[in-house]
Amino acid sequence: MTPSLRDSRDAENAERAQLAEALARARQFTAGFDSRESLKAAGQAIRLARRLKDPRAEAEALLLATTSHYQRGDYVSAVANGIDACATYRVNDLEGRSHAFSGVALAFFSVRDYKRAEEAARRAIHYAARDRESTLEATARSTLAFALAEAGRFDEALAELARARRSYRKAGDTVRMKKSSSNTGHTLRKQGHAQLAARETEAARRSWRRAARWYGVALGIGQSRLDDAIIQGAWAECLLMLERVPESLKRVMAAQALQQPGDPKPIVASLALWRAECERALENWTAAERLLKEAIDEADAIDNDEVSVDARVAMGRLCEARGDTLRGRQWRAEAKRVAEAQVASFAEFRRQMRPLWDRFLRTED
Repeated sequence: MTPSLRDSRDAENAERAQLAEALARARQFTAGFDSRESLKAAGQAIRLARRLKDPRAEAEALLLATTSHYQRGDYVSAVANGIDACATYRVNDLEGRSHAFSGVALAFFSVRDYKRAEEAARRAIHYAARDRESTLEATARSTLAFALAEAGRFDEALAELARARRSYRKAGDTVRMKKSSSNTGHTLRKQGHAQLAARETEAARRSWRRAARWYGVALGIGQSRLDDAIIQGAWAECLLMLERVPESLKRVMAAQALQQPGDPKPIVASLALWRAECERALENWTAAERLLKEAIDEADAIDNDEVSVDARVAMGRLCEARGDTLRGRQWRAEAKRVAEAQVASFAEFRRQMRPLWDRFLRTED
């Protein structure tokens, strides 16, 4: 072997080691909701993977970047990374294809195109299963569960999460076990809200009680600051819906005690909203209004965050509870305006993504 060839191989091996390290950091930071550091590591991994012509690593790095953008509420960038993942498909192996489809599924989920999110997630599951990658398959099943739950197919979503949990338990992956248990709670909580909207009050209460039990399970699996904050806050909402207000307030205060400067805005906004609802239930009007304004400010800093609407609706309820029906109507009208603007924005994202996705599927088929 000539010295120049040896040097070239040594350089490539060094870059491959850097790539593996960058991916490991990106996985760690993504799991901990540290979007800023995760995106730095994922960006480095994407650059190295492209230089080394490693499409599998590029697809995984793009999936991690998509997840980080989604966590921080940057849905535009999440979609862009999902589209980039499509480009890795044709030159990828089964594992890489599963990463690519998982990224696309999350991108469609970000813009509320749940049908295509389901389609992409099922393809990710298909490739992971063929490659006998059980943990990767479980991750795809978790994404599929998100789409099914948002489409109102709660029992199917819960079944997918149960399969994912079994895979994580078998692999000894406590981090994802915790997230999957928490997501089971989120799914049941949403099911409760849907049942209440359908005037199935007792069924809704059963769902919220089941959700609370799963949040307790998730909280007991290891420690993760922001996961625990989300769990405590969502648990608080269930307790509030069950009219257990003092317990609810205790939970949401515990969640807020875990916050640190620079935390993802969707989490900060949600916790402020849940705390405000507790204060409203206790007729602490001034505290509730301050917290709702905080929730609105945090959510409005993110494109199309659902808390932007929910907090305005809550502000309308607060005004009406205080006897100010005029301001209540104004806040509700504002909530409707914001919701309609979000619907239009997401529709535009979907319009841009669908032709690319359809072309991609024709190539894949």
